[in-house]
Amino acid sequence: MAVSQGRFVAAALLLFAAGCKSKVEKEFDPHDVEPVVSKVPGAPAAPAADAGAKAAAAEAAFQTAATAWRSGDALGALAVANKALIDGVPPELETPFRELRLKARAAVVATKICRVRVVPGKDVIADGAPIPIRIEFANLSGTTLRVPKAQQGSSDALVILTLARADYDVHGNERSSDYTLNVPVREDLVLEPGRRQESNLTIPAGMAKLSHEGFCVIAVSGLFRPVVMRVGESEFFDAIPIEKATVRVFMKGFEPLAADPLGSLKHAIEKRSPPHILTCVELLAPSDRAAARPLLEAAKANDASLATVVDASLARLAA
Repeated sequence: MAVSQGRFVAAALLLFAAGCKSKVEKEFDPHDVEPVVSKVPGAPAAPAADAGAKAAAAEAAFQTAATAWRSGDALGALAVANKALIDGVPPELETPFRELRLKARAAVVATKICRVRVVPGKDVIADGAPIPIRIEFANLSGTTLRVPKAQQGSSDALVILTLARADYDVHGNERSSDYTLNVPVREDLVLEPGRRQESNLTIPAGMAKLSHEGFCVIAVSGLFRPVVMRVGESEFFDAIPIEKATVRVFMKGFEPLAADPLGSLKHAIEKRSPPHILTCVELLAPSDRAAARPLLEAAKANDASLATVVDASLARLAA
């Protein structure tokens, strides 16, 4: 069951700076994204081609751009799509071209110009603890990167965090909840090549509260929406995907289990403790997962009361 509670948690989020206020952003419209500006002298315009030849050229250009995108050449796809849209394409191809250009530009910016990622202070926490995270901006280009926090006539720069929470309990139930948090950027970014800048924030404890016997996994990702990104003479207006990070939340007192998950699993089976069994399985190192399966299958065969939690645990091993 999906539950949207973004407005509830946004009020509790500790933002980049005290007193900052979130500003409502318009919905992202791929059709409004501005093209990359290239200040290169052009040749005189050629005579307009007839409609049939122009449509054929646009179709060929789209296939070229799509092939480049599928092969991992985002920069090539971007160049072809940009040129086609500037030259003009038939109405039926305009939306596919814009969608492809949007994906390609975001990929180029994120891999060649500015990388944005979430770095959690801890990747495993106890029930009800706040989650400290950092938003890291890195300049991947060969020249100074400048991103103002605000600019007249434009919405302020904004980090939009998406928190996808998945809850798992000892009965094998799964429940998902999605949250969106708007976090204003407090200062301009001015980064020399290779440099990084971080902003700290805290996801409130209420987001990591368990109401069941089990654990939850919170995936944090999102978008960085700059006012404008300036690199040399080029300007970019694209929303940049934020690289995802995952934090797991366990019941209080899980720390001794984490010291030796496989050994603790054996003890949990002997003590017939469903919450500890599920927790130990989730804490297992990849190298211990194969050894855990026969332990769980034997527990299910020998003790019918553990069948439900064993099935839930085996499902996590297979995930």
